Amino acid sequence: MSTRPSKLFFYKTLIDDLKNVSKTKINFSVGDFACGGANILRYIKPIKYIGIDSDKSLIKKNNNKDVKFYNKNIENFYLKKKLSVVLCTETLGINKRFNNKTFVKVLKNLINSTKKNGYLLFNVSENIYNLYNKKIYELLTNHFKDAKIIQYGLINHRLPYLITKLLWRIEYLGLGRKYRYIYCKKKR
Repeated sequence: MSTRPSKLFFYKTLIDDLKNVSKTKINFSVGDFACGGANILRYIKPIKYIGIDSDKSLIKKNNNKDVKFYNKNIENFYLKKKLSVVLCTETLGINKRFNNKTFVKVLKNLINSTKKNGYLLFNVSENIYNLYNKKIYELLTNHFKDAKIIQYGLINHRLPYLITKLLWRIEYLGLGRKYRYIYCKKKR
């Protein structure tokens, strides 16, 4: 089995952040844009989960009444009821099917889907981040009280799992520049 140290770092950081948020949020509800198979549900237990993905074959079938899936494009999908946590991972400038020209529209959609005092967590490629840096800064500072941005992506090729387990912590040094993980809290 092989994996990427950068990807392991990202998911470990994301899951830790989500677990911390779930401890502080009484009504821990999650909107997962570009959810794929909703694998995040292995690590968190929200009271409500909405997954949105354009690839019907990836959407996980689930009979839980607190889990709902929509086979829709995230560029045009709007949540009627805002949620306390909104995610969009491994998509924005990362997934080859994502139309990079729609980034600002998607980011606004993610922000608009987040409840007041809620959280927005997403990652973007370096290219998208550099291209839209000013717009990202403007939107996040206008809508959230706090945001952290972590650079990662130093070791992005597949390695044997045991080596990956040793190397993923190097990402904490912030030397990688391929991706940005953005964690926003306390929506205004």
